[in-house]
Amino acid sequence: MNVGESVTVFFYGLFMDADALHRRGFNPSSTRIARLEGYALRIGERATLVQRSSSVTYGVLMTMPWHEIER
Repeated sequence: MNVGESVTVFFYGLFMDADALHRRGFNPSSTRIARLEGYALRIGERATLVQRSSSVTYGVLMTMPWHEIER
């Protein structure tokens, strides 16, 4: 992937707040509600997705520049 390219990413938990990402210097765009079937959200020290065929996790899709994702 080229540094200048943008990618669409599934965010869940605290990272799905576009305003919070903007405050940290990120530039998400095209934010839309999403669901990920076959995964459950496990809450521990960090929220983590775990495969579970009967589960659904809700979050958002956001498009961001690749160099920001790497950061």
